[in-house]
Amino acid sequence: MPPQSSSPISQDEINGFFWNACDILRGAIDPSEYKSIVLTIFFLKYVSDIRKDVDQSKEGVMGDVLFVIPQ
Repeated sequence: MPPQSSSPISQDEINGFFWNACDILRGAIDPSEYKSIVLTIFFLKYVSDIRKDVDQSKEGVMGDVLFVIPQ
């Protein structure tokens, strides 16, 4: 991980970091296996978004939430 600096990190730097990480993974992993990794990342992002929505709407009624992740 790069050392902490006092200047804010730009979106282009973040995108470049993740693009390079993806290039490293693509080089070491068979494309059929890479698909599984990407789908897992998408699923985890979905679960994270659902969790955030549930946490923001905790007013007694959960609404149409498909599932609740216990804390």
